Amino acid sequence: MSYPENNYEPSDSSLNVRPGILTLLAYVFWWVGGLIVFVAERKSYFVRFHALQATILALAITVASAVLGVIPFVGGILRAVLSFGGWMVLILCGIKSYNGQWFELPFIGEFCRVNAKPRA
Repeated sequence: MSYPENNYEPSDSSLNVRPGILTLLAYVFWWVGGLIVFVAERKSYFVRFHALQATILALAITVASAVLGVIPFVGGILRAVLSFGGWMVLILCGIKSYNGQWFELPFIGEFCRVNAKPRA
């Protein structure tokens, strides 16, 4: 499997904002930020990839948290752990992408790589 990380430079954004800032916003502002950045960005594969990855990750955390929320007692504890851990992962991903690092998360990275192609 080949990844674009070898000698990869994030391209300029069609939104005239530094790509690292857009990807950081996508990760930090939960699934809404990722979705907005993914739809608005047309040119940068790097930005679209990370915005889609942020959206899917945040949605997965939200759904899992909702499911755990209906389980009495233990579900509440697990939900708190998942929410805290999820925020930490999103912040770490935001920092890495802000620094221009290319990385894929397990399970969703390949889907994002295929579906984040720039549009005209």
